Amino acid sequence: MKKHLFPGKENKEENRAEEVRTGTLDLSIYPKDDNGNLIVPDEVFDKHTKELPDGTYNASKTYRAYNGGRLYQIGSDPVRDAEITKAGADASNATQAHRKTMAETIDILLKKPAKPEILESLGLPDGTDNQTAALVAMVLQMQAGDTKAANFLRDTVGEKPVDRQEIDANIMTEADKALLDKVSKRLESE
Repeated sequence: MKKHLFPGKENKEENRAEEVRTGTLDLSIYPKDDNGNLIVPDEVFDKHTKELPDGTYNASKTYRAYNGGRLYQIGSDPVRDAEITKAGADASNATQAHRKTMAETIDILLKKPAKPEILESLGLPDGTDNQTAALVAMVLQMQAGDTKAANFLRDTVGEKPVDRQEIDANIMTEADKALLDKVSKRLESE
């Protein structure tokens, strides 16, 4: 003989139909676990999650209701979930710090004095920083006819031309034009 999990309600369809008809949920017919938490059929659990008291399980023991309809997935570990979330946040913060560090490093390197041999070849005074030396080198390359250097300098000062795409599509037919002419004449006469 098959033992029913919900005595007195062997027919699930009949049980669900009864709940729909009455519009109320009678929890007294469902069994409780050793800790006194209700165990309701999955269909009832899914339909009435927000109405179930805290600690109510579904029959398949995959979810538990708490805090007014929120679900806790059985088998998940809140402490472990928090550790995973923290590890992800730490990794993201480290990546962001690394990116910031790279930008700061470039800034530091550009502010350092250029090597004396580079300054001498460019005709710059001692103590000139790398950024100035690089820009002077780019100007000299531009003067020698290097278009990439000219584009770099133009873009750096903020005069990069806007990329525009023009679409030349004549979608108006002769019939459309004739119709517009008629409408225009009618509007003029009014």
